[in-house]
Amino acid sequence: MNRKNWLVLLSGVIIGVIATSVYWHTRQEHSTFMFDHNVKCQQTAKQYEAENIMSKVLKVMYSSERDSCVAEVMQAHGADADFSVDDLLSGDSQVVFHHNILNSAENVPKLFSDYDAQFASFAHNPNYKPSRLN
Repeated sequence: MNRKNWLVLLSGVIIGVIATSVYWHTRQEHSTFMFDHNVKCQQTAKQYEAENIMSKVLKVMYSSERDSCVAEVMQAHGADADFSVDDLLSGDSQVVFHHNILNSAENVPKLFSDYDAQFASFAHNPNYKPSRLN
């Protein structure tokens, strides 16, 4: 190999190392950002539960699309429960379904499957309004 080929090879390796380094650094920053926001959302969910005694947060996550914490929330009313998707920072809340624990449990797995799908849509689309399942 002549000197020109070695310089081209060395230049390619250096550019590759720099590109890889920038990629991993950016990815690490994004992971740290998401982790920090998810920790804040967990703290917000605990505070929400403390302030709303009859409510239980089933799932919470940071939504970058909404720039907020979104949660699956169950509110108990005796034998009845309302399941909703809530934006914990703005207070936006949409009841997805109402369930009476004394009724048949046949349709519960499908309701929760649909509920999870609506939660994902709510988290990733700021304009999404969940539809009532029952």
